[in-house]
Amino acid sequence: MQGMTRNPLADPGLLGVNAGASFVLVIAFAFFPSLPFEYLILFSFIGAGLGAGIVYGIAFFTPGGLSPLKLAIAGAVIGSLLTGLSQAFTLLFQITYDLTFWSAGGISTAEWFQVSVMAPWIIFGLVIALFISRYITILSLGEDVAKGLGQRTTLIKAIGIIAVLILTGAAVATVGGIGFVGLVIPHIVRGIVGVDYRWVIPNRCHSNKGSRYRQL
Repeated sequence: MQGMTRNPLADPGLLGVNAGASFVLVIAFAFFPSLPFEYLILFSFIGAGLGAGIVYGIAFFTPGGLSPLKLAIAGAVIGSLLTGLSQAFTLLFQITYDLTFWSAGGISTAEWFQVSVMAPWIIFGLVIALFISRYITILSLGEDVAKGLGQRTTLIKAIGIIAVLILTGAAVATVGGIGFVGLVIPHIVRGIVGVDYRWVIPNRCHSNKGSRYRQL
């Protein structure tokens, strides 16, 4: 998300993705309290797409077009709105206890069954992310630069958003929304391995290439 938007503050929490996933999970708990975990993941995907779609739509259709600043502002507003709606539904349907874990976020109550259900989605999302990683590196230099190098930026962004929705939806359905993890970790990894997303995404450190990318 940071590479695609060229926004160092971009993360699923700040761009409304986490809030959207949590909101639809609240709807699921309110109207379908006995849903199995497999369906909760699907609801989480839908919610993540809802949050991201609203944020990107607002930022895109405002005068001047899409920009990192507009994404951050729209994400903060929509995230707060969806969070408020989630709390309202939680109080209205008295499901506070059921949603305490998802509201706070954490891995303490996660079970191996949930991990086994989530794992295929996570692997699929990571494969997509790794596939477009070198294109994200070019895109992070600027859309004009990427287009000048012959990159189909719209297609890359669309594939990247799909990867974000899959990974975020699966994570939120399993452990809830843990704040600032998606914001801080990329900066830490870039400080170790450099700016090439082929190394940032898998979080691996290769000394020779890492030093070369840091120089770049």
